[in-house]
Amino acid sequence: METCMPKVVNGHDLETYFSLAFEWLKKTRKHNPPSSHIWDLRRCWHERKESITHLFVAGSYPFNVQKKISLSTGETMALWHPANLIDPVV
Repeated sequence: METCMPKVVNGHDLETYFSLAFEWLKKTRKHNPPSSHIWDLRRCWHERKESITHLFVAGSYPFNVQKKISLSTGETMALWHPANLIDPVV
C-alpha cells in the first residue's frame, strides 16, 4: 500500500519530528491553566505518538477548526486546540 505522506520530514524520521513538535508544544503551553487540554495530552503522549505517526503517514491525520482569540491589544490570533497541533485524538 502506497503512503500519502513521507516518512522523513526535514531530515528527521516522523517519530523524531513529532517528538520535537511535542517538546515545542509543551514549552508554548506550559503556563496554561489546569483545565487546559494540554495536560491530558502530556499524560498520554507516549501512548498516542505511534498512532499519530501512523495516521500522518496514511494521509488521514485530521485537523479541526481553529479558535479566533481577540487580545487586549486589539490584535487577533488563531489558536489550535493543543491536541490538534500534534495529536488527532481529542
